[in-house]
Amino acid sequence: MRRIRQDTRGVSNIIVVALGLVIVVAIVVNIVLWNYDMNQLDWEKMKEDITIQSVTSINSGLWSFSPSEYALGGSTSRFSGGVSNLTSDDGVYMAFRSYTSGTDTLDSVDNNTSNIDTSADKGTHSNFTAQQYGPDLINDTLTEQNTAALSNTTLLSDGFEAADWDANWDDLPHSWQEDNTVVNNGLASAWATQGNEGYFTCDVVDASDADAIYIDFWFRKNDIESTDFALYYYDGSTYDLVDELDNNGDDNSWLHYTEKVTDSQYFNSNFRIRFDATLGGGEDIWVDDVSIKKETQPTTNYELDLEVQWTSLDFDKSNEELCIYGGTMGAENITVDVWDGGAWQNLFTDLANGWKNVSVSAYLTSSTFTIRFRGETETGDTTQDKWNIDVTMLHVWSDEYTAEVEFTGSSNTEYWNQLNWTFNSAWTIGSVAVTIQLYDYSLDDYPTSGNGYSTYTSNTMPDTDENKTQTISAGSTNYRNATGYWKMKIKGVKATTTQFDCKVDMIKLNAARYSGIRFIFGNEGSPTIHLVSLWINNSTIHQRYDIDIFINSADTETYIRNDINLPSKPYTVKVVTERGNIAVYSES
Repeated sequence: MRRIRQDTRGVSNIIVVALGLVIVVAIVVNIVLWNYDMNQLDWEKMKEDITIQSVTSINSGLWSFSPSEYALGGSTSRFSGGVSNLTSDDGVYMAFRSYTSGTDTLDSVDNNTSNIDTSADKGTHSNFTAQQYGPDLINDTLTEQNTAALSNTTLLSDGFEAADWDANWDDLPHSWQEDNTVVNNGLASAWATQGNEGYFTCDVVDASDADAIYIDFWFRKNDIESTDFALYYYDGSTYDLVDELDNNGDDNSWLHYTEKVTDSQYFNSNFRIRFDATLGGGEDIWVDDVSIKKETQPTTNYELDLEVQWTSLDFDKSNEELCIYGGTMGAENITVDVWDGGAWQNLFTDLANGWKNVSVSAYLTSSTFTIRFRGETETGDTTQDKWNIDVTMLHVWSDEYTAEVEFTGSSNTEYWNQLNWTFNSAWTIGSVAVTIQLYDYSLDDYPTSGNGYSTYTSNTMPDTDENKTQTISAGSTNYRNATGYWKMKIKGVKATTTQFDCKVDMIKLNAARYSGIRFIFGNEGSPTIHLVSLWINNSTIHQRYDIDIFINSADTETYIRNDINLPSKPYTVKVVTERGNIAVYSES
């Protein structure tokens, strides 16, 4: 037991010693780190080298500048006077004459495929692109369309007769034999057998009043390679070959033939069709369900309704006209309507040869503009009319005059706390939109809002003298360059047909500087320094001011305080960095 107690005491002593070593090490480490931080701060502080190079009072000042030169903008012209007349508001003007600045555009019609009213066109164009150029006597002929409803088709014939046939078509001429293996529709069928040669024709039918003829039948052949089988139409004097039926489809399969005949040469009183075949050994032809029908238009009603359209238009001009140049016109009047967004509104009741112009400002409200040509008589019109259109265009323009002048002058390079500009003028017409801009050299441009920018509408009474002014307190030195050069632009615009003058009486730039102190600080060390406090002291004054100035290495900074004046001498100026370094400047 004694030995166990002795061993226990030994272990406890070891633990105590170990913990003591840990604590000692921790303390030493913290001392070292603290010492390192202190040394680092001291090192950075030692590297700073701030100086106060000068401290000077700023005397108050007030300066006034007038233009010494001018430059005309656009086609503006000088009317009278010179820049010497701009120094005072005395009623003696330098005058400038405006120039016409309106736009003038001719825009030809773009397309004829619009359907803005969801109603199909009626009639035809002969050459729509002709409307886009000219007038050059090349016309787009608008032709009315017969819109009368077609009559029902009428069966003309179901009988055939054979002619010049070496053998025979089964059961011809008029008695067709039903063949239930061909087309099981209850109608007659016929066929020619091998070794035969010849043709057969339908009965004579009267198609003299037809507007269309429909041919319809089924046929089948058992040897497509060698069978010679053709279809002919009769034009009243000869048979015309219209189709070779040899290669229509697969061998020995039923084929359906349909054709609408619109060629008027076949609209005669003795129209017929003919089948012609030459058959070799082992060859057969079947024909079934043959019909010939006609379509007639017993009445006529000619109509014209054609839309044309512009896209991507300039639609905000003060003057907007539709202009159409017509050629030879039909006997019927042709009207022109415009789409107003929901319905058609009439513009012309009748076009004529030559130009016809009408204002469309009430309807040209978007980039798309649609008109239509329409016949005056749309019901019971039995005469087809045609009208020649040479040119269709929109003429849009604005009547506008502008006067614009840039004035330049010199100033000084003193510090300005405030800048005030004044413009005094009169205009020989009322309600001119005037813009005044003072060039901003920090933007390297004329401003379009805020300081250095002003707009107004001149008095409604002509020749009324008006004074416009603006005061700039922040960044007033931005409105001159490094040598004191400044410039101002004046622009007046009015939508009018009357030329006007801009009469400038006075242009002034008044610059002001208030009292204060100008400090020049220098950084002669290697790190960037941050100045945070400024002290000004003499025997009676001990004043601290917060400042926030960063100065790069080997650089200087001018710092102006208009709210501080230097005290009586002797005085001391101190500046303190963020790291605690101090620079001192004294005057005795």
